[in-house]
Amino acid sequence: MPNQPKTPNRPIRIPDGIWVSTQEIAAKRGETASAVVRADLTRYVRRHWRLLSADTRAWIKREFPALYDEVTGRGVET
Repeated sequence: MPNQPKTPNRPIRIPDGIWVSTQEIAAKRGETASAVVRADLTRYVRRHWRLLSADTRAWIKREFPALYDEVTGRGVET
């Protein structure tokens, strides 16, 4: 498919006040609300990385090396 997004759509519930405010602030900063949500979730994973199982950490390292590098700050061994 020509315009298929790289990531799956994840339906989540966010109160209207938070969503509208996020969209307005993000637009004024030249960002998207999606980018803000991704950045916040990445920080959340980084903060709680040790709570993930070894299998999940290995899967992230293997399948998403850029994410692994970002959340661990270690880089991917080559």
